[in-house]
Amino acid sequence: QNAAARQAGLYFRLEDFKGDMEVQCQKVLEAISNPHCGYFYEAQQTNFSKIPGSPVAYWVSLNVLSAYRNNLLSDYGKAQKGLDTCDVNRFVRNWHEVNFSKIRFDASSCDDTYNHRWFPYSKGGEYRKWYGNLFDVVFWENNGETLRSLKGLSGKLKSRPQNTADYFKPMITWSAISSSKSSMRYIANSIYGGGGTAYLPSGNIFYFLAFLNSKVAETFLMVVSPTLNYEAGHIMSLPLLYDDLKLDKISEVTQTDIRISKFDWDSYETSWDFKKHPLI
Repeated sequence: QNAAARQAGLYFRLEDFKGDMEVQCQKVLEAISNPHCGYFYEAQQTNFSKIPGSPVAYWVSLNVLSAYRNNLLSDYGKAQKGLDTCDVNRFVRNWHEVNFSKIRFDASSCDDTYNHRWFPYSKGGEYRKWYGNLFDVVFWENNGETLRSLKGLSGKLKSRPQNTADYFKPMITWSAISSSKSSMRYIANSIYGGGGTAYLPSGNIFYFLAFLNSKVAETFLMVVSPTLNYEAGHIMSLPLLYDDLKLDKISEVTQTDIRISKFDWDSYETSWDFKKHPLI
């Protein structure tokens, strides 16, 4: 008979123990004899539905579960995909590979794309917080006229210029697929896409960036995406208690973090804002 489980389920978290089935079985027996071993859990299945997507997150604490009583990031803004050129070799270059005078670094909307050919293109990258991973430019002359008309052999549109009205706005971006923990960065005057996704909050962007780069957000991300694959939906599902009393202080500290990270980034010749090495 199908019915909701009333008793708590018993779970063993064995991912930290490498080896064959014999090792796993031994660890299970140890947990049964010692429930306080640190990898044995009892959890009510009804708790899973309190988390968006209902992941079987049996290891989370009651404090984590209670956080989902607050609003989610989806209530404060939107996370979304950007530009997928579908032909990187043709439309994307490192910034130093093209005529520097043909790059516009201060565009604020697609209306500013009619007198230049190349524009900053944030498409993910390695683990780095606050600022950086800005290597590339994308060919978006005349509001992406050429790229927007790119078609495949079937005659259907090949490129995917998504959410173009939000290009060049201040936003928070990150690498959708990571080999490490999540790392969020501030960008503006840039197109985003490829391996990068973006979150556009309706409130103070620096407050949200501080949260997304915090240990708290890292904990919630491990609940909804333990595979280190951070999609837009994962970000939108994170709970946040927006505290107006701490807004100014957190915003100030975050902007300082961005300035420090930008100074570090610009200290190397890979940055288009490089002037000279700080030790010279």
